[in-house]
Amino acid sequence: MPNTSLQQFIQNISGEDHTRVQDDLGNGFVRLRAAEAQRRQAKQDIRSFEDVVIEMLRNARDANAKAIFIATWSTKEQRFLTMLDDGDGVPLQLQDTIFEPFVTSKLDSFHTDRWGVHGRGMALYSIRQNTDSARVIASDPGLGSIFSVVSSFSRLSEKRDQSSAPSVTVNEDGKPVLRGPHNIMRTVLEFAIDERDGVAVYLGSPAEIVSTLYWLGNSAVSNTAEEYSYETGGLPYIQRFGLCPDASALAQLANDFCLPMSARTAYRIFNNEINPLSVHLQTMLGDQVSSSAKVKPERKTLSDSSIRISKEDLEMFSNQVMGDYAQLAQSYYLNADVAPSIRCLGGELVLRIPLRRDE
Repeated sequence: MPNTSLQQFIQNISGEDHTRVQDDLGNGFVRLRAAEAQRRQAKQDIRSFEDVVIEMLRNARDANAKAIFIATWSTKEQRFLTMLDDGDGVPLQLQDTIFEPFVTSKLDSFHTDRWGVHGRGMALYSIRQNTDSARVIASDPGLGSIFSVVSSFSRLSEKRDQSSAPSVTVNEDGKPVLRGPHNIMRTVLEFAIDERDGVAVYLGSPAEIVSTLYWLGNSAVSNTAEEYSYETGGLPYIQRFGLCPDASALAQLANDFCLPMSARTAYRIFNNEINPLSVHLQTMLGDQVSSSAKVKPERKTLSDSSIRISKEDLEMFSNQVMGDYAQLAQSYYLNADVAPSIRCLGGELVLRIPLRRDE
């Protein structure tokens, strides 16, 4: 059987991935099949989990994100990452296709930065090829995106020292200089420095990220509170946390968005026991970066004057109001046995009472 016929036979039986060579050119030279060439390129692009982080950050930036939230945590066997952004979003029908090679939204443009050329359509493909899973949790044009990446340490390594923050100094030109292990924190900080004029970057545990999203969203959505709820499809993902009426709803939303959270942790966020993060660049650099260089996201940020009322006092006030509402409900034949919701929202105390006819 001729060699080409044998290759065709193997391809027909096993599929293209099991045949690495397209043509044997002789003298030790071969022409690789496209799938094999792509696989080798993916291995070159992603060699550590820090490479995953920077490629995800570059993707969000190129999708015009102004705010990026990175939650990362690990077990003995695996590293987990969930990234939320307020970028352009991905249509539903393309949310798996974007992980195929050479798929890009940058047909007429690409971005060159300190990490090389970005826009070849290989980043997400390379990430999926080198990790246990890489997928879109939620995305829609105009609403932003949520991505999840999970990788076993046996499959993709990371720097051993993930707990040490890089030290920051300023050179003669007034530019920050980083020293220390090239871990996830340093990777994020390097990106944040380079993109400080346009992108706000937050890095923390799932609880810290959810706390930040809750309080940022709480400040940002006061004017839309009557129009949307945390379950509403038309609100950007990073703003929905601020509309959660209670700890149970916050925990449910966090888990739906691949941010593991118990009801107890969500209650601690509501009770102001888990502080929100500052913009990661500003947290790390402090006064070493001039005010003009600090990130100024378009969205509202937390105000030091935000008023927070304890859950117990809110419940007591709500019970008092519901006592008066019972009399009003009787006059208008309404059901007084309803569950109100009350919370501080964007500098306002918002009490909602469902209006239902008394049957």
